[in-house]
Amino acid sequence: MQSFSVYKRSGDKRRKDTKWIVAWTDEFGKRKAKTAFTDYEASLELARKLARDVALRMVGKADPFEPHQNTPIGQHLEEFIEGLASAKRAPRYVLQVQHRIQRILGGLDLKFLHQIDPVAVGRFLTELARNQKHSGITRNEYVSSIKSFTKWAVTYRRIKR
Repeated sequence: MQSFSVYKRSGDKRRKDTKWIVAWTDEFGKRKAKTAFTDYEASLELARKLARDVALRMVGKADPFEPHQNTPIGQHLEEFIEGLASAKRAPRYVLQVQHRIQRILGGLDLKFLHQIDPVAVGRFLTELARNQKHSGITRNEYVSSIKSFTKWAVTYRRIKR
């Protein structure tokens, strides 16, 4: 079993407003530390979770989506657009797809990939078409762009579905 510890720096032990530090050993034997919470029990639970995650990775049962959950959606979009560009798509097409997806993500104020909700996207596009007087063809182009982005995310194991 992997080891972990929860502690405060020697000068902070008596102060209640300082955060606990969680230290653990990763699957490669490297010691890591992370600032946790001011609450000891919450910090201890974080340490247990980190140790469990290491144990799961060691036996090959880790969640493959976990590394991408806290990655900003903009970073995923950049990688998707790079993939389109490297597939020798026309620069104008790549730029249009990027702008369409950015407009949807910005309009819905999404920060992470797992926050994309098809119903919310549909409502947003309906409002956009109503306010901007877009045709059905333009709406379908937006739908196609966001679908290709989410399909890419599923294919490259960034999100489950």
